[in-house]
Amino acid sequence: MNDKNYNTLLKYLNHNKINIDSEEFKLQLQGHPDFPTLLSYSDTMKFFNIENTSYHVTNDEINLLPEKFIALSNGEFRFIDNKKNNSFFSDWDNIVLIVNNIEEKVKNKLSFPLLEIFSIIFFVFIFLLFKVDSTNLSLKTIFFSTSIIGLTLGFEAYKKTHGKGTIIPIGVCQSKVLKTDCDFVFNAKRWNILKYIDLSEVSIAFFATQIFCFLIASLLKQTEVFFYIYKIGLLFFIPIACLSIYYQLFIVKKLCPICLVIISCVAIQLATLYTLFSFKNFNSIAILFYFLAFTSTLIGLYYLKSKFTVFQKLKDENTNYIKFRKNFTFFKNNLSIQKELINKDFSNAFKYGSRDSYINLTLVTNPYCKHCKLFYPYFMKIINHLSEKISINILLDVDFEKQPKEINQAYIELAQIYNNAENKSEFLNALNEWYILHNATNKKENWYEKYSKYFQNEDKAISILKDQRTWLNENEIYYTPSIFINNFEYPTEYERSDIEYFVSEIIDNNENY
Repeated sequence: MNDKNYNTLLKYLNHNKINIDSEEFKLQLQGHPDFPTLLSYSDTMKFFNIENTSYHVTNDEINLLPEKFIALSNGEFRFIDNKKNNSFFSDWDNIVLIVNNIEEKVKNKLSFPLLEIFSIIFFVFIFLLFKVDSTNLSLKTIFFSTSIIGLTLGFEAYKKTHGKGTIIPIGVCQSKVLKTDCDFVFNAKRWNILKYIDLSEVSIAFFATQIFCFLIASLLKQTEVFFYIYKIGLLFFIPIACLSIYYQLFIVKKLCPICLVIISCVAIQLATLYTLFSFKNFNSIAILFYFLAFTSTLIGLYYLKSKFTVFQKLKDENTNYIKFRKNFTFFKNNLSIQKELINKDFSNAFKYGSRDSYINLTLVTNPYCKHCKLFYPYFMKIINHLSEKISINILLDVDFEKQPKEINQAYIELAQIYNNAENKSEFLNALNEWYILHNATNKKENWYEKYSKYFQNEDKAISILKDQRTWLNENEIYYTPSIFINNFEYPTEYERSDIEYFVSEIIDNNENY
């Protein structure tokens, strides 16, 4: 066994956080009839439910690949984690292997209803806290409100710094008249210290710790200690605010409204503390709890940041993978090396679309096939959107010798519908309804009643189905759904839901020449 290739594959799987039983994997791998080819590794991974894809690429297409993948060089696997390694790509086999599980790792963000529920619970909790300790109510309201505003703007600043969407209107952050430009201020980095400090993260940390410590102090009824700490601590904010304003006015010569509002929030807090608050009681235990809460918040924020960084990286990789998967040049190259039909006579197929089109789409389906049922809605989209520009052939995979008579009857009736209906779309609708109803025995009667008017000339239908069976045998088609585009089998590594996209690309590609 080529342990080098196997170890390289394990390294790649470990990078993608995919764990396998190595001994079982080896056993299955060595038992593959094509071992030790790339196909044997790919099939064994699929046996272990690890979706993967192999591609033939040119050097000009390397930049479209994900950041990390396996490449072949003289038949040996190489784990590539740096596409800029030009020396490797000067002499390699132009074949890559990529696992597709990246998509499954990317988790969706909280849904909007969940966020709304969380927000309601949070503010109800704050209301109850205010009811528990109603002292310094005006100060608490101002302080907490400005903290929420500051935290929100800190998040928006973080999103703008990292190129994400923001709720802040572009007219606020970018105005030639007011000389405002948040993006420019965030990214200018004119002072060396700003190359190492993300001010948006500092803002988030500042206001998040402030809010959390405020909640803890309220629960302990020790808000006086909390305000006393901030009354002293916020004095350090004054020089920082002055430096920020100086930096905006005289260094980058642009103003950042987000930064100015954040400065205003802290300034309001500081002014409020010195006008509405007077310290009466000192509690060393409360101070200890404050610093514990402060430290816990920072640790929690650091943990969340690390998780968010991983999430964002996976999301970016997933975006790149989708772009890579839908690259038409890749698809076209892969389609051309797939299995090609031997018998290209479609005279016995159920036909739709343009008979004279240079593009043909062939579907071999089965009314009892679960995967055919799942694909059929995508196929109908192609019928509805592209049938005027392509030729479509449908064949039913029936074996009268091996299947029971009651099973065969459904195939015969579908063939009769196609043969006898003046509008051939009746067949498409009948097959669609069959997929929906065929497991519901009590509802089949409605289907039979609706289409019984077409149940004529059974012998002709059987003859056509037998001819289709012969065609399938000649082309060695044994599974459904089997899909062919221009007589080449649709690559299994691509999602069937993408077929409409690629067929549209083929149409556009041919129309431009």
